[in-house]
Amino acid sequence: MRKRPCIEVERVEHQDPKAVVYRLSGRLLGSTECYEFLEDVRDTVRDGCPRVIFNLEKVNRAASAGIGILAACYTSVTNAGGRMCVVAVPKSLRTLMELVCLWDLLEKSDTETDAFEKLKA
Repeated sequence: MRKRPCIEVERVEHQDPKAVVYRLSGRLLGSTECYEFLEDVRDTVRDGCPRVIFNLEKVNRAASAGIGILAACYTSVTNAGGRMCVVAVPKSLRTLMELVCLWDLLEKSDTETDAFEKLKA
């Protein structure tokens, strides 16, 4: 029986080739899938897509390693001259982000559409 991955990642291309959405669901932990997600984000930014949106609405659990992965995504995107926005962050995840001072660094939006508009400005 195959074990279900901790995190599931849906990558949604936008009509603007310089923007992409990652919809995450499940558990944001220090799993292999989470680190593969980080590498995909880094590749995306290196390939010339500077606007990255993370929809976190369906993340039901996170650990410090998962918050570290989000921080590494932020660092990779900003170091490449891009911008990152989080959307629909669950309260428990927001609390963890606040504890490590990541929350104040991130751009936030209520919807993916609003995030696209915010990142275009």
